[in-house]
Amino acid sequence: MKSAIKIIITLIDRFVYLILLPFSLVVIYIISHFYKTKTQDNYSQNETQNNKILFLASGKPIKYPGFQNIDYYNMWHEAFQKQLKLPYFSSTYIFYSEAEKKEIYQLTTKVIAIAQPIWKNVSFFRRLQSLYMFLKSFIFISSIISRIQPRIIYSNAPGANMFMAPFLSYFYGIDLVAQVMGSYDLASYEDCLEKEPLKKLLRRNIDKIIFAFFFRQASLVLAYNKYCGDFAIHNGAHPSKVRNMRITPAYYDENKLNILSKRQIEFPKTEKNIILWNRFSSEKKNIFAIKGALEALKKDTTLGFILVGYGPMYEQVKCMIDSSGVADRVVLHGYKPFHELMSYIHYSEIALIPLGGYTLVEAALMKKPIVCFDIEWHQELLSDGAYIVDYPDEEQIENAIFEIINNPTEAERKAEKAYQTAKNMFCPTKIANREQEIIRKFLHGK
Repeated sequence: MKSAIKIIITLIDRFVYLILLPFSLVVIYIISHFYKTKTQDNYSQNETQNNKILFLASGKPIKYPGFQNIDYYNMWHEAFQKQLKLPYFSSTYIFYSEAEKKEIYQLTTKVIAIAQPIWKNVSFFRRLQSLYMFLKSFIFISSIISRIQPRIIYSNAPGANMFMAPFLSYFYGIDLVAQVMGSYDLASYEDCLEKEPLKKLLRRNIDKIIFAFFFRQASLVLAYNKYCGDFAIHNGAHPSKVRNMRITPAYYDENKLNILSKRQIEFPKTEKNIILWNRFSSEKKNIFAIKGALEALKKDTTLGFILVGYGPMYEQVKCMIDSSGVADRVVLHGYKPFHELMSYIHYSEIALIPLGGYTLVEAALMKKPIVCFDIEWHQELLSDGAYIVDYPDEEQIENAIFEIINNPTEAERKAEKAYQTAKNMFCPTKIANREQEIIRKFLHGK
């Protein structure tokens, strides 16, 4: 009976949604016309006052965790400032729609966060609810645009606002800048080798239409490695609008690193240790890498395994460890502040990175032998500077770990090569100069 009611509700939901969808476009046009007129009346004639950014964020609001270590605070502050603000712009207003409460606060010195509880998960009439929340978000963001008068709308891809951002850009005549730090083409596949359901395949291709809509409207696409740039082009971005950049690592200078002693952290007593640190979620491709590491621990009792991270798959990872038979040599941590994390990496012998962004750069800069899958942008940085294995071959992960242990001279050579490449590729001065050149030419229409 319950399943029949659920089917009826779903059918009504889809039918009414399809009827209301065309009318919602008319509503968007009317709303935008009202706020656009209001915005133009208040818009400053002085271009230097119209150099603000409106960043449409994905997920829940970010706040400083509250750790008292000044070095960590400076790294945290600088990392978010660089990620959310661009050269030649005075400030960024970042909008969160998945907030628990309405608030405005200072995220960094030049980034102001605006949180509004609009988007939330619902059990029934999901499409109608999503349409309602979309219109509600559009109205609220329109009011923000009217007040702050941004020069650009900035949003990430993949991200939650790829459908919203192009509408705002089009109706308000504001340039859309896309920030691409990952690939949906890879991330959308789960750590599962079973045949993909047809529904999932159709969902992915509908999402790719949204990507094409988003990238087509974008005036500038900032790709943080070549792989991301190719992903954007393959999903609708014109090559003339794509500019390859680099992320600025939070850690770059080993002389400024505050390494804690082993007594200050929960470090294993084993002779050699593998470390994995990232978000425990499907898109990070953790499962098979962890399985390979656990198999290595079964064959070598001198090995330990450290995992640092959090996310929706945390409990699944914990269950894998608990049932592995080697749980006594595994340390599972949740979130760790940056200086603690770098201390764990410093004392470990092997960095296991299934799929890496910041983690891959951090491992290379810490001169750690790296084991990673041959996916995404890993070859661009590492080439011969790491042990790159086929995804999702856990046996190759295990073999690579023993290759590092049994041939430390070669492992050291590879780590040094990765370090030298990363030092050159992620030099903060080079990154800043490149970013300034891109934004200067963009603002002057070149």
